[in-house]
Amino acid sequence: SWLWALESMKSLHFDHVIFSAEDRDIVNAISKPATWPSLKAFSFKLIEMLHEFLFWQVESQSRQALKPVFLIANSVIKEDLFHSYIASGFPGWLKKFFRKISLV
Repeated sequence: SWLWALESMKSLHFDHVIFSAEDRDIVNAISKPATWPSLKAFSFKLIEMLHEFLFWQVESQSRQALKPVFLIANSVIKEDLFHSYIASGFPGWLKKFFRKISLV
């Protein structure tokens, strides 16, 4: 899913990205690849792709903080909503979870 996410952000011409994950191991493997030799090949591929962005950050978040992500995934699977939320923006029923972020 990380490779897909990076490729999607790049193909949509986003140049400032923040990736959040519940799995701290993956975040640490990207942040400190030398401490995760078993994930070395994977983490270096991700880092190589991340460096294509003007600004990038990876961070660990709690399941509660990532609740909108799980709700979107469930809607895709359970309701056959296969259009891209990335391209079209989040659905109105998730508005309470999102806020406008300005990078300027």
